[in-house]
Amino acid sequence: MSRLYIFVEGSDDERFFMHFCANFDIRIVQYSGMKNKELSGYIKTISKDLCSDYIIVCDSDGSDIEHKKNNFVQKHPDCNIDKIIVAKREIESWYLAGYNRDNCEKKKIKYIFNTDDISKEQFRHMIPKNYSNISFQMEILSVYDVILAKQRNRSFCIFYDYQKEMSLDCFGDC
Repeated sequence: MSRLYIFVEGSDDERFFMHFCANFDIRIVQYSGMKNKELSGYIKTISKDLCSDYIIVCDSDGSDIEHKKNNFVQKHPDCNIDKIIVAKREIESWYLAGYNRDNCEKKKIKYIFNTDDISKEQFRHMIPKNYSNISFQMEILSVYDVILAKQRNRSFCIFYDYQKEMSLDCFGDC
């Protein structure tokens, strides 16, 4: 495989993947503004290219993960359901998963053992007063603990294992 396309919903998702996958031949594509036909065409084209592959990353937004995957495939029939990774609840839960207890205490943030059900709104309420959403996300990424994130968030762990299986290893040896 020469190029991997990671389809993400929005800029918070893109920021997360850009941080970890910057050294790889990866193209991150935001699809939230695309029409279904445009995204389906993109997926179909990549599927035909033997030198490329793709992953779709989406938020469950509180839905059942299998339901979310099936809905996506209904709208985009050329999409392989096995290439869809669903962040249980929202990508912000992945950010918070890698932020350790010491960092939470320093920022006066409640440490949450399992971040699976953290919503965007809950995450935004945790942002310290002197931080914007982006600056706080960047702060988290600068000290991100991948091993901890795998323990605290099931859907992140699934993504981590998937990218290792694809021989990407965006997160290095941990």
